[in-house]
Amino acid sequence: SGNHMVQSPEEIVWFLCELKKYFFKNKIKFSNFLEIGFNAGITNAIINKICNFKKTVAIDIMSGVGSTNTFFSNLRFKNIILICGDTTKSFVKNELKKHDKFNLIFIDGGHDYKNVKNDFNLSLKLATKKSVIALHDIYSSECDGPNKLWLEIIKTKKFKTKEYVCKKYKTKYGIGIVFL
Repeated sequence: SGNHMVQSPEEIVWFLCELKKYFFKNKIKFSNFLEIGFNAGITNAIINKICNFKKTVAIDIMSGVGSTNTFFSNLRFKNIILICGDTTKSFVKNELKKHDKFNLIFIDGGHDYKNVKNDFNLSLKLATKKSVIALHDIYSSECDGPNKLWLEIIKTKKFKTKEYVCKKYKTKYGIGIVFL
């Protein structure tokens, strides 16, 4: 709706630093990036500017993308495939099967628990053995789906995780990283 920041500056910088360290330490090249929840493409543009992925796939239901200038600007100058739809639909799942596994998957789509859990389970199937899956809004004061899933992920202790939430703004977001 355009009434809040898309990302906290401190959180996205922390996330990108953690991502670069992990990829460097494990000698992983930035190749394929999946973003669930493209919206106007601002987060996608920031991540691509730093990581320069060879191929990017983004999924969004495309409702209320905000400024069309921002949207079209964030489609330019990168190899991006935009899939318009919902990750629970077979069309979207079939389109994703056409691509190689992803090094990075950033989940910031539907924010109710059922959607976030679906996106995470789908991401596990689309990831490599050394992929990073990031979840946005893990401590959001506006929605509880990502937070509920994040607490479940931590509790299982099946994955190495890291999290960061900047608390200096009125609205809290938080980014959680799952290292496979």
